[in-house]
Amino acid sequence: MRRWLHSHYLLFLLLISFVSGAIIFINGFSYYTSSFEKRPLQREHEALKPSGKVGHGLGIIGTSMIIIGVASYSSRKRLKMLSTAGNIKDWLNIHIFLCLTGPILILFHTTFKFSGIAGASLWSMLSVVLSGITGRYIYIQIPKGLKGNELTAIELEEMRREIQGKIIKEFKELNSDILNAIDKIITFKKPTKESTLSVILSLLVDDLIGRRKKFSRLKKLLKSYGLKHKDLKNLVKLEEQRYLIMRRIILLDTLRQIFKYWHVIHLPFTIIMFILLTVHVLVAFILGYLWIF
Repeated sequence: MRRWLHSHYLLFLLLISFVSGAIIFINGFSYYTSSFEKRPLQREHEALKPSGKVGHGLGIIGTSMIIIGVASYSSRKRLKMLSTAGNIKDWLNIHIFLCLTGPILILFHTTFKFSGIAGASLWSMLSVVLSGITGRYIYIQIPKGLKGNELTAIELEEMRREIQGKIIKEFKELNSDILNAIDKIITFKKPTKESTLSVILSLLVDDLIGRRKKFSRLKKLLKSYGLKHKDLKNLVKLEEQRYLIMRRIILLDTLRQIFKYWHVIHLPFTIIMFILLTVHVLVAFILGYLWIF
């Protein structure tokens, strides 16, 4: 149970993010859904407007979460003194949580107004979030060891052979014809064009549609051979592992190259976001918007 919780705690953190956003939206539903002209007439306006106690507070908390999320993860990656401070994957998960929840809170701080310096800062922030989600998807496609180190093609091939050997050993009733039929079903074709967009799209299509169809066909095939339910379940699980490893071997070099390109793009977006954010905060201070202080 503890192991399951550890492996799924990012989903739990993301659930907290979306639930928090949902609670804020529900509580201020009539205000956020009304026209900008009518909002000053509503009783929630003084609290929820960008300079109000709640609205301003959401902006401060959201900004703080982004700063902490970026600074902590960046420090863990770059400072030698923090190189042994926990698993890099856990730091990344916290970074994702803070840098997703922060923008959600800031979005409510703006009351969905996208003009001026604040609007430019918001658009740059949303670009960083979108870039971050894309980067996270690419990152999880690159196989890693228990300590977060990237695995080589040789190590992946050893893992594939180990699973293949386990299948042959545990399911001796599967003859060569069945094994060949399985291989034909669970194949992954490398995109003819190795552009960043085509590779990411092929992975998305495979994750959302292709893989599901392949393993649905595989289950039908195995049932036709009279495999018991428990054995079928175990075999499909092993074949899923083998399939993902084969897919990663095929795209390993391409994904690593794409991830390097992503870093080049993501960093400028982040810098621009912080510059605009700093300008926005300074203007707010100059105009006397100091929240509760």
